[in-house]
Amino acid sequence: MADNEVFAAQRVQEVLAFIDQNLGERLTLPDMAQVLAINSYHFAHVFKQATGLAPHQYLIRRRLARAKQLLAGTALPIAEVALAVGCANQSHFSALFRRAAGMTPLNYRLRNCRRLRAGTASFRYTAPGTARNIAWIACRSSDFETGG
Repeated sequence: MADNEVFAAQRVQEVLAFIDQNLGERLTLPDMAQVLAINSYHFAHVFKQATGLAPHQYLIRRRLARAKQLLAGTALPIAEVALAVGCANQSHFSALFRRAAGMTPLNYRLRNCRRLRAGTASFRYTAPGTARNIAWIACRSSDFETGG
C-alpha cells in the first residue's frame, strides 16, 4: 500500500465523524471523498479497506442505527425521524427500515419503547383498531425515561 493510501486509511475516522455529523443531509460519495481530499473512486477503495463496507452501505447502516435510537428514545413522529436520518420522505424511510429491520418503524417503536418495555404503560382495548393508537399515545407521552 502506498504512503498516500496508508495516510488516507488512517484518516477514515474523520470521514466516519463527518458522516455521523451529517446523517440528516444528502451525502454523496464526492462529499465524503472531499473530507480526505482524494477522488471518489480512490476514496471508495480506501474506505472499504478500512471498514469492510462500501461507503453507501456504511451510511445506510448508520442512518438505520440512528433511526432506531430516535424511534425507541424519543417521541418524534416517524416522518421527522425519516428526515432526521436523511431520507427524503416517510415512505422511503419505512421501506428501507422494513427491509433492514424486518418490521415497520412503528412496530419497532412499539416493541422498543422504554415505557412499554418496562411494563409501566398500560392501555385498554376499546374498539377495533384503537389498541394500537392508545399504545402509540402511551409511548409518545412525555414520561419517557431519560438518561442512559
